[in-house]
Order: sequence, then C-alpha cells, then structure tokens
Amino acid sequence: MSIPADPGRLRAAVGAYDFGEPADPAAVLEDVAELLRGGTVHTTHPRYFGLFNPAPTLLGVVGETLAAAFNPQLAAWSHAPAAAEIEAHLLRFLGGRLGYPAEAVAGSFTSGGAEANLTAVLLALTKAWPEYGTAGLRALPGRPVLYASAESHLAWLKIAHGTGIGREAVRLVPVDASLRMDLGRLADLVASDREAGDLPFMVVGTAGTTGAGVIDPLPELAAFCAEQGLWLHADAAYGGARTSG
Repeated sequence: MSIPADPGRLRAAVGAYDFGEPADPAAVLEDVAELLRGGTVHTTHPRYFGLFNPAPTLLGVVGETLAAAFNPQLAAWSHAPAAAEIEAHLLRFLGGRLGYPAEAVAGSFTSGGAEANLTAVLLALTKAWPEYGTAGLRALPGRPVLYASAESHLAWLKIAHGTGIGREAVRLVPVDASLRMDLGRLADLVASDREAGDLPFMVVGTAGTTGAGVIDPLPELAAFCAEQGLWLHADAAYGGARTSG
C-alpha cells in the first residue's frame, strides 16, 4: 500500500484501525511496513543528501531487538548489572579513543544529541550553583546565560526553556567567514552580560554544525573558558565520530 504524502489520505489509512476488534498481528505488521515504505523519506537511499542519518545495519537492528526483548532497567546497577557494565565498558573505550584516561570516563548513552545537550546544561548549572539542584533557579543571585554559535543546533532554545533559565538566556554568537564561532564577539557578549548583572556559566563549542559540518575553534574556546571560569561543552553529536579517530 503506497500512500502519497497527503495528510488526509494517510490519516484515513491509519484511521482504518479503530481498535474495536483484535487484528491479526502478521497482517498488521505487513500493513505498517507498507505504510512506512510508501510514506517515509528514505534517508538510507544513496541519493538522499539531506540530514546525516546513518544507514541501519544488520547488527544495529539485532542490537535494538535485544534491547527491546530484554528491556533492561538501567535506573539502578542491581536491576541490570550486565547491561550497565556493557555501557560502562563501551564508554571507557570511546573516552580513551578521545584521549581521556579510561578510569576518569563516566556517563550514559542518550536517545540523541538533544538529550545529551540537556544533560550537559544540567551538569553545568549544578557545577556553577550546587543549590540549583535542590532549591531551583530562585536560589541563584541572577539570570544564568549560555553561549552557542549561531550555526549550532537550535535545540539549545528548547533546553533553556526546559531547564527554566528561559530562551532569552541563550546567546547565539555570530560566526566568522568560515562559519565558526567568532571568539571576539563571544568575549564581548560575556563582558556585556556580566556588566548587565547576568551570570554567564556555559559556552557550547560545536564539533560539526548541522548545516555545514563546521567545527568551532575548540582549543581557543577551552582557553577562553578556563580564563573566564566558564563550563565548556563540546556538542559533538555530528562531528565527534569523525574527529575522534
């Protein structure tokens, strides 16, 4: 069943399932596969040149099947010790490939870059103001602000909304002719915000922008953040994989 990208026709095809009576699972699976085949942009096609969606592999599908079948509960080590140790072992390996001491690597897998970046903002806020985790933003002496390239993924605005600092707390720093964050403009913004009474706490260096795959000047950003006492986060959701080898 090939359904054109027409909302009315697609909703009618999906709406045929009224949940009034049980359906044959095999028939449902076949129908859903046909709906997805005819109503999906196939990002795995060799002539697709849009977003950087990776092509599924057999072992990737098998891995997802194992995870779904066992459904390990990773909220506590005692609930899924094998899965927790598999995660920790792989993270130590990846951290080592990035140059970190394996014994110092910690973390967790996330559903994608947006969740990983949300985690980074929560860490940065808690590092700067430990009371944020217990008393919230009202315990802070002013408004926290963070800085990211104008070419960065705009999930930062949603993250700012979700963490309570507000979308206006995100400073999108202009870029230079190479589409990299302009360090001079960053320094000016940080100084201006501090003079206005705001609280700079975090800078995002993008390692592979969504639009052009550009990598911000990370070493220079690291030096600037060390000098200014700011948390530096490298958003490497795209470029990290290709810059670590």
